[in-house]
Amino acid sequence: MKKKITAAFVANTSWYIYNLRMGVIRKLKERGYHILIIAPKDNYTHYIISEGYHHIDVQVNNKGRSIFSDLRYLRKLVTIYRTYQVDFIFHYTIKPNIYGSIATRIAGKKSISVVSGAGYTFIKKNALHYLSIFLYRLSLQFAEEVWFVNKDDQKEFIERGITSTKKTKLLAGEGVNIQHFAPAFPFQERERKTVKFLLSARLIWDKGIGVFVEAAQIIKQKHPEVEFALLGFLDVDNPSAISSEEIYNWHKKGYINYLGETEDVRPYIEDADCFVLPSYYREGTPRSLLEAAAMAKPIITTDNIGCREIVKDGYNGLLCKKKDAVDLAKKMEIILKMSTQERRQMGLNGRKRIIKYFDESLVIACYIEVLKKYFPLQHKKKTSEINRHSLGSKK
Repeated sequence: MKKKITAAFVANTSWYIYNLRMGVIRKLKERGYHILIIAPKDNYTHYIISEGYHHIDVQVNNKGRSIFSDLRYLRKLVTIYRTYQVDFIFHYTIKPNIYGSIATRIAGKKSISVVSGAGYTFIKKNALHYLSIFLYRLSLQFAEEVWFVNKDDQKEFIERGITSTKKTKLLAGEGVNIQHFAPAFPFQERERKTVKFLLSARLIWDKGIGVFVEAAQIIKQKHPEVEFALLGFLDVDNPSAISSEEIYNWHKKGYINYLGETEDVRPYIEDADCFVLPSYYREGTPRSLLEAAAMAKPIITTDNIGCREIVKDGYNGLLCKKKDAVDLAKKMEIILKMSTQERRQMGLNGRKRIIKYFDESLVIACYIEVLKKYFPLQHKKKTSEINRHSLGSKK
């Protein structure tokens, strides 16, 4: 290739890019693509820059409904796409999907919108909900393709006429690095003689944090020795955020043990006996569930969009009802009655399921194939150069 293809990744936080897309980005860089990352500067931006990627700080008002703020964001994206001669753009999260898709049309570029969960705007049927649908329907017509990470979102977007069937593609979830998230073998024997449940997520009500705490209180009435750990950062910018006062109050009363936040969840998952996510959020495929299952932990989660994609009830975990602490407690009782070996086998079943359906390499392959599809001549040239080099080296 005479000119490297420039692929841009656009999201509403650098956290999102670093935690959910770096596997894809690193692989594309290895294959010779130039990468441009466009997201607001936050605590994860320096990790991106330290790996040698070009990061552009573009602020987006995630909560605001100001049309002027959104139009400024749109104008900035158009300018960047033209200035940096971007060839192809991948958009994530609501506002980048909407305004980024429109920007690509204005700038004459190609893009894909990745709907990794419809989010809280699809939970309540209010004015924001219908405005989001209108804007999605308007903007997604400019995307070359629209990718989804669960069947429910794909079906709803098609049935409501937000996008057409021929433009959609279903990914193998968000994908997870099965080498990075792997169980410790042989299994570590722990000194404690009880079961530890772990919930790791953004601390917002829609993730089922309150349901988890209520279920913990129910269980502790019969089994006071059982441990309930909560790990995650306080998402103050989310309308469903739980206050720090509430979290610390639960911790003080002994309902849960709040562990704070971390940049590496693996030690905490390894130390747990069962991972719990009673979410009623409009999930894509929750990364926390993928990571826990990849590390061979049994899972309890809700029979909810995105969550049920990962758990086969009774095989690698248990499904509970949404917003039902009593039912969640019943499922916890089932885990408590299992032997250590039974819990381990359920966890191992989960890892097998992740390897088969949610390995990150499956998702990476989709990105590589779509770039080959839209830039066939460049890839053909590259392949020819590789073949000539290989033939010459044999002489």
